[in-house]
Amino acid sequence: MKENQTQIYFITGESIDQVKNSAFVERVKKRGFEVIYMTEPIDEYVIQQLKEYKGKQLVSVTKEGLELPEDEAEKKKREEDKAKFENLCKVMKSVLESKVEKVMVSNRLVDSPCCIVTSQYGWSANMERIMKAQALRDSSAMGYMAGKKHLEINPDHAIIETLRQRADADKNDKAVKDLVILLFETALLSSGFSLDEPGTHASRIYRMIKLGLGIDEDEPMTTEESSGAAAPASGDAPPLVDDSEDLSHMEEFVAAQRSTCCESYCYNDDSERKQVKHFATKTMYEVVRAPDTDRQHIVPNCLPVKFWLLSRHGTRLPGKNDIDEMPKKLKLLQDAILDNYFTRRTPPDNGRMCDEDLELLRNWHWDTNITEQYDSYLTEQGWEDLKYLALRAKEKYWQVFGTGYQPSKFMFRHTTTQRTEASFKAFVEGLFGREEAQRVQPTPATDPDRLLKPYDYCPDYEANKNRDKRDENSEVNKFLRSALFTGTVWDISQRLGFRHNLSVEQIEAMWDACRYEQAWKISRPSPFCVAFTADQVRVLEYKEDLSYYYRNSYGYNHSPELACHAMSDMLRHLSSRDDPSVVAYFTHDTEIQLFLAALGAKHDSQPLRADNYPFMQNRKYKTSDIPFAANVAAVKYQCAEQREPERVIFFLNEKPLFLDWCNVGLCNWSDVKRQYQRFTDGNCDRTYCQSGGAAAVTVRFGCITFCAALLFAGVRRLTTWN
Repeated sequence: MKENQTQIYFITGESIDQVKNSAFVERVKKRGFEVIYMTEPIDEYVIQQLKEYKGKQLVSVTKEGLELPEDEAEKKKREEDKAKFENLCKVMKSVLESKVEKVMVSNRLVDSPCCIVTSQYGWSANMERIMKAQALRDSSAMGYMAGKKHLEINPDHAIIETLRQRADADKNDKAVKDLVILLFETALLSSGFSLDEPGTHASRIYRMIKLGLGIDEDEPMTTEESSGAAAPASGDAPPLVDDSEDLSHMEEFVAAQRSTCCESYCYNDDSERKQVKHFATKTMYEVVRAPDTDRQHIVPNCLPVKFWLLSRHGTRLPGKNDIDEMPKKLKLLQDAILDNYFTRRTPPDNGRMCDEDLELLRNWHWDTNITEQYDSYLTEQGWEDLKYLALRAKEKYWQVFGTGYQPSKFMFRHTTTQRTEASFKAFVEGLFGREEAQRVQPTPATDPDRLLKPYDYCPDYEANKNRDKRDENSEVNKFLRSALFTGTVWDISQRLGFRHNLSVEQIEAMWDACRYEQAWKISRPSPFCVAFTADQVRVLEYKEDLSYYYRNSYGYNHSPELACHAMSDMLRHLSSRDDPSVVAYFTHDTEIQLFLAALGAKHDSQPLRADNYPFMQNRKYKTSDIPFAANVAAVKYQCAEQREPERVIFFLNEKPLFLDWCNVGLCNWSDVKRQYQRFTDGNCDRTYCQSGGAAAVTVRFGCITFCAALLFAGVRRLTTWN
C-alpha cells in the first residue's frame, strides 16, 4: 500500500468490472490508494467478522463516514461546499422524505453526480442483494437489517451545481423535484440496489423520452400497439412526483407548443441586462473585460519586463452581404411584429412584450450611413475599445512601456484588413498620444501570413470549417433539430405574435442586429434585443459555441498546431533579454480561439455536444469570452526569488487565465518552456497544417444522461445566472 494509506479499503459486489468502475472508488483510486475488490458471496460474511488486519482497520467504501486524508485547503473547501449546498441537501431530503435518512455532500465522488451509501450497522447493497436471492430467507429480517440509505452528492458535478442554483432560486421548482427523483432512482441502481417498482421507473423514463421528443401525450398509438390488450394508455404513465395537478416543466414545454407561452420580460426596463454578456463573438468588450479596480497583475517582489499581446480587432460593422440583406429583412420583421400586436392582435396571452419594448422597436431604423463600401470597418466604439485597452496596459505595466515611443522597444503588426489596421492605430494612439502615434510604423504583414491568419492557408481547416454545410449529423445540426432549440424558436415566434414558427435565418437576422447595435452604442438599448429573453439568448449562444468549438477549438484536432507560429513567436520574445520589450499583434477571433487551444486554456472535461446543454451551463469554453477586442496577453516578470526568478501570467481580456499547471494563474517560466516545448523545438512551417480530418470526439450517450437532458430541454428557465 501507499505510505500514507492508513486504512485498508474494500468494496463488495457481483463482478470485478462492476466494483472497479463503481462511483464509490472514484476518489480513493484518484488518490492512488489500493482497494480490495471482493466479488464472492462468502466475502460478505467473512468481512463482517474481520475488522482489522495487521493493525490497519478495514473500511468499506460503500458505507457512511468514509474518511480520506485531507490537507488544510481540502478541509476548507469541504466546509465551504457543505455551507454552499446546505439548502440543496434540505430540498432533496424534503422531496425524498423517508426514502433516505439524510442527504449530504460527498468526499468520495469525482465523476458521478451522486451515490447511495448505507449506515455502518446494516447490510450493504451487495449483502441486501444476496439475502433477497436466498430461497429460504427470513423476510422479517429484511426490514431491520437493511442499511439506512444516505444520498451523497458531488459538489463539483455540473448537474448538482445546476440543481443548487435552481433550488436557491426557487425551492419549489418542479424541475428540481423531478430531477431529484430521477437522480435518486438512478443512484440506487448504480450503487447496487434494486428498485421496488422497476416498471414505474421505466414508465417515467419512457414518458420523459416521449415528452422530450415532442410527441403529444394524447397522440393515439399505432394500430399494432392499440390491438394489444395489455398495452397501457399513455395517460397511465406515473408522474415523477405525487402532484397530479401540476405539470412538470417538461410537460409544460410540450403543452406550451399547443397553447401559449412565454416568459414575461421587458428589455427596456432591465437595468442589468445580464444576457449581453452572452452575445458570443459579437459581445461588447466592456462587459467582459476585467474591472478597473482589478489588481491581479501585481505580483509581490516581481517587476514586469516583457509584454506580448495578441488582440482581436475592436467592434466592427457587418460584412458586405449582411449590409445588403439585413435592412430589408429587419424592416419586414419590424412591420410584421408591430402588425401582430396592433392590427392582427395575436400576441400571446402570457409573456407578451411590454409597451416600452414595442415602442423601442417601432422607432428602429437602419442607419443609412452603413453602406457596402464600409463593410467590416472598425466603428467608433471599436476605436475606443483598443485605445483604452492600451491606456490601461500602459498604466499597469509602466515599467515595460516607459514614457514614449522608441522604435527598438516596440513591435506592432496587423493583418491586411481595415479593421485590424485601424485597431493598431487606436492602440498606439492610446499609448503615445495622437501626434506621436503618427510616426509609429508596424511591421508589414507577410504573404502568406501564418503568424496572424494561418487558417487562410490550410486546406484541412477550410474543409473542416464547412462541415456543418455537408454533415447533417454535425453537433450544430443536431442541436438545431433538438427539442430545446425548436422549442426556443417556437417561444420566440409566439412572443412576437406569430402563429407560425419563424425561420432560423429570420431569428439570426434579429439576433445579429441586436448584438451589432448593442455593441455600437453600449449605453443605448438595442431595439431588436427586445425579441429575446435571457434564456433564449443563452440557447442561441450555445448554438454558436458548438459551431466554433468544432471549427476553432478542441473539437478540431489540429487547432493547437494552427497557432504554432504565434505560440513560437510569443515564447521567443519572452525568452529574449533584448528588445522589443512590447509586442502587440492585431488579428481576428479565429486566431484568438486557436491560440487559446494551443495554450490549453478554457478546456472542459467533456466536449460540447448537442445533447448536453443542460450540463454545460458552467462550461469553460464560451465564445462570449472572445468578444470584439478580445485579447490574450503574456506578461513576464522578474522576481526576487532565487529558485524561480522568472514568472509569467497569461491574461484573457485583462483577467488571469488559470491553467492547471500554474499556481492560481502565476506560472513558473521554467514550466512554461517545458509545457510548450513542442512549439519551439519543432518546425512550424512543416507542422502547422497537418493533413487529416476534423476531430473525432467520442460521444457516450447513456440512458441516464439522455433522459436527464430531455427533462432539462423543456425547461426554458434552465438556471439562475450571475
